[in-house]
Amino acid sequence: MKKKFYSIIVTLLMLLFVPVTIQSTTAKAKTFSGKCGQNASWSYDTKKYILTIHGKGTVNQAIELPPDEEYPDTIVIQKGITSLKCTKDGISPLLTCRVIECPSSLTSISFGAFNKISVSEIYLSKNLKGIGNGAFFGIENCESISMPKSNPYYCCKNNILFSKDLKRLIYYPTGLEHKKYTIPQKVIKIMPLAFAQNTNLKEIVLPKNLRSIGGGAFFHCTRLQKINLTAKTNIDALPDFDASKYIAKNNIILDCHDETLIKYLEYSSDPRKNRSCYLGVFEGTSIQKITIPDKVTFLPSNTFLPLSAEDADDILTKPLQEITLGKSFTGRINTGGTPYSKKSLMLYDLPLKKVHIAKENKKYIVKNNILYSKNSKTLYQVLRSYNKDKLIIPAKVQRIAKGAFMNSPFSLETISIKGNLQSIDAFAFADCKASRLTVKKNIQTIGRAAFASTNIETFQCKGKIQTIKKDAFAALKNQDVLYPKSVQNYIKKSY
Repeated sequence: MKKKFYSIIVTLLMLLFVPVTIQSTTAKAKTFSGKCGQNASWSYDTKKYILTIHGKGTVNQAIELPPDEEYPDTIVIQKGITSLKCTKDGISPLLTCRVIECPSSLTSISFGAFNKISVSEIYLSKNLKGIGNGAFFGIENCESISMPKSNPYYCCKNNILFSKDLKRLIYYPTGLEHKKYTIPQKVIKIMPLAFAQNTNLKEIVLPKNLRSIGGGAFFHCTRLQKINLTAKTNIDALPDFDASKYIAKNNIILDCHDETLIKYLEYSSDPRKNRSCYLGVFEGTSIQKITIPDKVTFLPSNTFLPLSAEDADDILTKPLQEITLGKSFTGRINTGGTPYSKKSLMLYDLPLKKVHIAKENKKYIVKNNILYSKNSKTLYQVLRSYNKDKLIIPAKVQRIAKGAFMNSPFSLETISIKGNLQSIDAFAFADCKASRLTVKKNIQTIGRAAFASTNIETFQCKGKIQTIKKDAFAALKNQDVLYPKSVQNYIKKSY
């Protein structure tokens, strides 16, 4: 009797909870909708996890779901949509999803169309004929990209996007897990941002007939350690990618650059002068040794800009330590009145140990692990391999270049300058490890932030200091310093 009673109770309990279980797993499907372009709209079926885009023309307005709503599995773009563009804030109008399916009507994709979303698979249109530089920049975890073979302009090989004739490599997906990639021999041009933000690649093998590497091509390939550039590689430029024209009120590129650019006043409200608006071709990589081809005559500011300390904590990168500049290199180094220059390579960001200059080079020379101008009038950078505790700078030197001592060796304690200085440029002694500086004669100008965050505690100038620029002694690490009276008065007035 007891067994029968307990059996009835269990049955009743099961019946009692069945409706609750069914109700929780069969919640009502919802549909959300909105505008995503002037003549384009979207609708999202939460039951099927499919978001559909329909209408005509361009998609360039952000699709927004309620905060707690799950992202779609698939985005289906219907026939009639012809173009994908980033929003006015520089991000993708689309949402993170697993798959994006493009219609046959889609003919163009512009910069940032997939920026800041995660997508595993993208199916492109058979009629796609216009892919803008950086069209796939900022997309995360992309593993597969494909299109119909009938497309007359582009093709996909092993999930990599090329021009139809295989002469241009357009996009190498961020989610591909190869450690080494050999670029096909037919490729003569790597398009801007083609490999940007791939964090798996360790080695790139360039084809023999390569003629061009586009701006920011390997930007933030954080594990990239090796690339077979040589003096004989037949390219004449390694440009930064100019994102300034895509940046309006909301600076969408700032978050992938070094915070110290702002700390050392390398920030400008004018996008054309702001280093954060340019993406270096090898910026944020782990390449430690490189040879610049002989045909390259100048390099832009961000070519080798390292990751910020904050980013580097999460991603183990190793900044450039050795560089060889060719016989034709005449571009500026650590020079420029504005934060950014297309023709001035900034090496002071780097803990360089070795700089090699071709003997035929007419502008630069390295002596005792210090980079000088050929005429010895400018000291450009003290290398980390300088292993003495004292440095005596010859009387010929008239200028200390931008950031020259910023990455100076820890062994250096005392610096003595024999002659007159026309200029101590911006950041010249910022973060300098030495504790004592003596200038035997006059200083015409001390540049902006020249001694920012310096460790120099004793600074003597036995001549006169004519001009001190704004913020020259900002953020001193030790306020109890022995500096010339003119400098002390300046510090009191300014800070």
